[in-house]
Amino acid sequence: MKSTFRIVLAAALALFGAPALAAGSVNQSFQVTANTQTACRFVATNALAFGTYDPTAPADLPGSTTYQFRCSKGTTYTVTINHGQNDGAGSVAAQPSMVSTPAGDFLSYYLCADSACSTKYTNGGTIFTGTAGSNAALPAQTIYGIVPNGQNVGANETFLDNVTITINY
Repeated sequence: MKSTFRIVLAAALALFGAPALAAGSVNQSFQVTANTQTACRFVATNALAFGTYDPTAPADLPGSTTYQFRCSKGTTYTVTINHGQNDGAGSVAAQPSMVSTPAGDFLSYYLCADSACSTKYTNGGTIFTGTAGSNAALPAQTIYGIVPNGQNVGANETFLDNVTITINY
């Protein structure tokens, strides 16, 4: 009779929600990892559009452009600039030049660190160095330029050159 009572009690407990006996449990931890890389990228670059050049004007034609970039925090970088595709082809030796199509005339210009163009960038010259303090974009940087007056070019021509800015890190 005792065994029948036990069977009935066990069945009643199972039917009415008695807690089941746990079989056991185990835990295991795992690592979550990631690696960062040293990186830089341009956020924005803008054309340097000098506007309309008058070869008879007594003054140089000024212009400017901006560029902006970001590097990963702690990255040391150097920004350099070249003299474009037509280095030294114009009337000003060893300076970048724009070329007209289809006439093929060259219009020399300077790229500079300041609006007075007292510091001219040389081919492959460094224009900016530093170490990124955060991953945020640095403030926009300005490149100034001038087209020297009195160059011998034809009327109603359109001039173009492509300059490359490089971030070395």
